Amino acid sequence: MTVTDLRRNSEWFFGATQRVLRVWLIVGAGALAIGVGLAALGPAFGLLPLPYRLALVDERLPVIFRLHMAASGLGLLLLPLVLAARRRPGLHRPLGIAAATAFTLGVAASLPSALASDAEPLARAGFFTQGLLAMSCLLAGLWAGRRRFELHRAAMASLAAIVCGAIVLRLMLYAVISLRFPFETSYTAIAWASWLLPLTILWISPLMRRARCAISACGSPA
Repeated sequence: MTVTDLRRNSEWFFGATQRVLRVWLIVGAGALAIGVGLAALGPAFGLLPLPYRLALVDERLPVIFRLHMAASGLGLLLLPLVLAARRRPGLHRPLGIAAATAFTLGVAASLPSALASDAEPLARAGFFTQGLLAMSCLLAGLWAGRRRFELHRAAMASLAAIVCGAIVLRLMLYAVISLRFPFETSYTAIAWASWLLPLTILWISPLMRRARCAISACGSPA
């Protein structure tokens, strides 16, 4: 077996591994989005009790906070369907409109909800910034629509990464509680890291892909 054959086999193996991991990641993220969406809808309609901190926000903003929970939960439930139908315009468009409507209501209601929280000021700033960026990406994506496909795709992908911070938030909180880290300090860090992490991964991934392609091109025989 020549060096070229070994290289082709290794590229095929790593490519196949990446595709399998990508499928599992999509399935896992979709399942988590549905789970978090249902977990948000339950308290919004009084079917499940709210944690203490969220119950305080609910007392201060009863209608707005419930709207945030219900609309954001519905948006998270629709998000995997929207992403799965992205190559079927006839299905993607109505699902996207429904999800965009839900996220518009949920994100708009998240801004006063973040300010009404009794968390540390820096943590409130993190959630408020998350809401502002999510609304900016949503409006940019809706404005682009069919006219500027690349901008629409980038804005909506960024929106998906930002709202998936709700999923990462719960995973990080579980880790903090399990490992018995200082809660207040950890909660402040999570308020920023939970949505900055998926957003950073989203924007760095294409750059890393281009770098690997450039390295591969430089190492290929002339």
